[in-house]
Amino acid sequence: MMSVPLFSIIIPVHNAVAFLENTLFSVAYQTEMNWECLVVNDHSDDGSDHIYRSFKERDKRFKIFNSEKKGANAARNLGIAMSSSRRLIFLDADDLLEENCISDRMKFIYDNGDYDMYVFKTEISDGSMKTGLFSRESDLPAQLISAFIRHEIPWHTTSVVWDRVFIKKIGGWNEAYQRLQDVEINIRALLKGARMRFGADRPDSIYVKGSFTAHKVENALYASCNLITDYYAEVVAWIGCDEKDEVIKSFETLISKTLGLYVNMVKYPVINWENKFLNVLRRIGAEKEEIDYVITVFKVFADTVASS
Repeated sequence: MMSVPLFSIIIPVHNAVAFLENTLFSVAYQTEMNWECLVVNDHSDDGSDHIYRSFKERDKRFKIFNSEKKGANAARNLGIAMSSSRRLIFLDADDLLEENCISDRMKFIYDNGDYDMYVFKTEISDGSMKTGLFSRESDLPAQLISAFIRHEIPWHTTSVVWDRVFIKKIGGWNEAYQRLQDVEINIRALLKGARMRFGADRPDSIYVKGSFTAHKVENALYASCNLITDYYAEVVAWIGCDEKDEVIKSFETLISKTLGLYVNMVKYPVINWENKFLNVLRRIGAEKEEIDYVITVFKVFADTVASS
């Protein structure tokens, strides 16, 4: 009889033929052997299936599923539903695990007892060399939430080992988000009182930074609006009095960054998004002067585009 795997590694795959093989090799070469890897196909049409099917043929620990819904979060939720282990790791199709990742994380969990989330270190790579490290300034939930809101990300998707019961209890991944998915779920987990333990300082995984395409920019703009709408009132009500000013400033930073992303990365005005952004500002009670400023920014942007 097969033992229950120590970890379920869940990988959503959408048109990842250029880098998927390296990602799957980083799983296959783990020094700890007792794991399963659930590869969830998210409507790929670039030949990615040839890669993950070849791994499945060689190694029965790789399992393949096809997501009927579109989006990485729907694929991740299917992976949760089909997983066998209590401990879950979400690995993007272009990121990597160091060879001792699973064994080191399992030892840490055995040594430290039961928590909802275990957070480890992840390095940042541009694809050819390592360029940085995800890091946090505090272990306090209020300050971590503020950091996620500002998009000063304390840890990456792959950094976390999730307790399967807990992630299902908080509703899994929010399928309405096409970007900022990890920001949203981590804020939600912290608001729900996640019991957390932070691992060693030595990184055990690698985030490979990809190109920021026009489609990703658009999804990020709408996701920022959703994040403000979904969490401004809840976070401000939840946060303690001492941290309230900080979290409001964090939302102001997010609003400023979102506006900057729009005028610097979008080629032409997107009226539907502009209207949505203005409605979000009105909903959270922005001052008239602030809204008028944003309207002016939109007008200047449109005039600049028209004259170029």
